[in-house]
Amino acid sequence: MEQQTERTIQTVLLSATLTPGVERLAGLALNSPVRLDASEEKTENLNNDEVSLHFVIPQTLDQKYVIVAAKLRLVLLTATINYHYKQEKTNKILIFMATQDMVNFYTELLSCATQMKNISFFKLHGNMTQIERTEVFRKFRSTVSGVLLCTDVAARGLDLPQTDVIVQYNSPPNPADYVHRVGRTARVGSSGESVLFLESSEMNFLHWLNEKRIKLEEQDMETYLEGLVDLNVDSKKNKKLNVGIEEAANSLQLKFENAILEDKELHKIGCQAYKSWIRFYASYPKESRTVFCFKQLHLGHYAKSFALRDPPSAIGGIGKPSDLKMK
Repeated sequence: MEQQTERTIQTVLLSATLTPGVERLAGLALNSPVRLDASEEKTENLNNDEVSLHFVIPQTLDQKYVIVAAKLRLVLLTATINYHYKQEKTNKILIFMATQDMVNFYTELLSCATQMKNISFFKLHGNMTQIERTEVFRKFRSTVSGVLLCTDVAARGLDLPQTDVIVQYNSPPNPADYVHRVGRTARVGSSGESVLFLESSEMNFLHWLNEKRIKLEEQDMETYLEGLVDLNVDSKKNKKLNVGIEEAANSLQLKFENAILEDKELHKIGCQAYKSWIRFYASYPKESRTVFCFKQLHLGHYAKSFALRDPPSAIGGIGKPSDLKMK
């Protein structure tokens, strides 16, 4: 009778990145563990970080980057969302941003100031209550389509089915975080796409990724911007305007800036988001600063990416300064 009720229990520990901490956890939690390597290449001469970063990227993930000038970032973000929602296969998009203040601001701005009224926007960051985060997670999982703006709190441990596109509006500090972010799509054999926004001064991040056997293809910015022509509509006649790409981009930027000018509260949280981004960029880890050099930034152009017309020197005195909130 006892022999009939005995069962053999097998424990499996899975991890996207095999860090020393995970190795220690395996040693404590598992009895005589056997390590299985999912890589197709021989990895005897690679350290744990190199191995994990290599094999965790699915072959069904299409990895791209786009070079964008600071003052065009907001317009390109809108164009990227619009482009993917015109593709029939797109269901959900995750947009990773640097700080909580940025998530709050861009969610509000994109929701109220664009012509994409048929798209639902959600936000998720570490300063939300557990009840709020659970509700957002539930709604985004169950919705047919939507855009979730988030910090790196969503980069690990969340299963978000049918997430087709990952947009990294701000670069992660290292390749490991890049891997965790893009790991939210192309799961369980499904296809997915990731897009990394880079300024020309940040191009060395691609070399860093290449060293870890992560290769991205360049995406022409105009591929996304062409769709902005469809967003130019005469609100009175509800008729599309016949304009070119540059004129459409300028028109969209102007709409964002006017929305900021007409809404004092939106202007305030825009300034807070801009300041939080400055603090974030200035606090990249030491090993990342050769790639992300604060001194090379044009702060005035980056203010445009927050739809702010104020000079950087004036923005510091607008609204109450908030502590940097990254997760």
